[in-house]
Amino acid sequence: MTVNEMPIIWISLGVVSLIASTDQIAPSNPMGLLAAALTVAAIGALAWAVIAAVRSRSVPMWALDVALPDGWRTSTDSPSVGRVVRGALLPFIPDRRGLAKVEHHRYGPDRRHRLQVFRRRDASAGVPILIHFHGGRFRGGDAGRDSLPLMRSLARRGWVCVSATYRLGDAGAFPASVVDAKRVLAWTRDHAHALGVDPTRVVVAGSSAGAHLAMFVALTPGQPSYQPGFESADVSVSAAVGLYGYYGPRTSEPISSPAQHATAAAPPIFVLHGDHDSIVPVDWARGFAQQMQRVSHHPVAYAELPGAQHTFDMFSSVRAEAVAVAVERFSNWAVGAGRVLTKGPEPVTD
Repeated sequence: MTVNEMPIIWISLGVVSLIASTDQIAPSNPMGLLAAALTVAAIGALAWAVIAAVRSRSVPMWALDVALPDGWRTSTDSPSVGRVVRGALLPFIPDRRGLAKVEHHRYGPDRRHRLQVFRRRDASAGVPILIHFHGGRFRGGDAGRDSLPLMRSLARRGWVCVSATYRLGDAGAFPASVVDAKRVLAWTRDHAHALGVDPTRVVVAGSSAGAHLAMFVALTPGQPSYQPGFESADVSVSAAVGLYGYYGPRTSEPISSPAQHATAAAPPIFVLHGDHDSIVPVDWARGFAQQMQRVSHHPVAYAELPGAQHTFDMFSSVRAEAVAVAVERFSNWAVGAGRVLTKGPEPVTD
């Protein structure tokens, strides 16, 4: 699933393989010729993946242009040449420049109630915060694993980012993991001063199963049944972001799907999904976004990324860098104008 996010590496390995096997490539060795032909074909396909990723890097920003009000852009909105080159040639090398050492905290009594905090070394006080939930089909995963390019990018630009884990498997069966996600929000607001964040500017995000939690949290503020023991805590958010997410029901009850909680008051939403996703079909994500567009009075942006697989932001690839820029711009807009500028309830046709 990550091959098409670092094709230059595989192209290089293919070239090395060809060079190393030149003595096997001869008319008298049909198997050697076949292997060489297959390697060349693979190199060609990977080269096309590089071209496609570079060409499609504007797709997330285009999706925001369609969904958000005119004049929403306030700064340069494309990855710099340096970020594109780095994403193509060195996607597996994390960029930690300017970032403080990752902080570790506990937000509840369970051993899975852990989170990590990403921030600049010279972080200011009163900055917005992004809270991210990892994927893993509600059975695996951990804090600080998914969407690291996004969180490091936002942290480098002044945000504080939190990566949280939650109960998994039987212990995290619905709605337990939802309760955990809301507990993270409550803990963050309770510790806003120590974290140096503005508790009124909170964006929630998630990858795969974590996107399910992010959307569920965003669509169910003030529902005490999902906040046992902290019913009065404010768990509302300024916006929500879903990355290659699953948004369907988790049990036989439709109520376990975030879409069942969609209302006109839903916060601004940004859904990003790869059209080659082999884990969560793109039709599912598209359907969720269209349903939210029909219901919500706030903008709902949907970006379908050409050639992208599941976990398309595991490495700092060209595509991951473009997604990070778009999510940053969307989040900046949401914590500023996003909560007061609304659009009319115009239906969106399928």
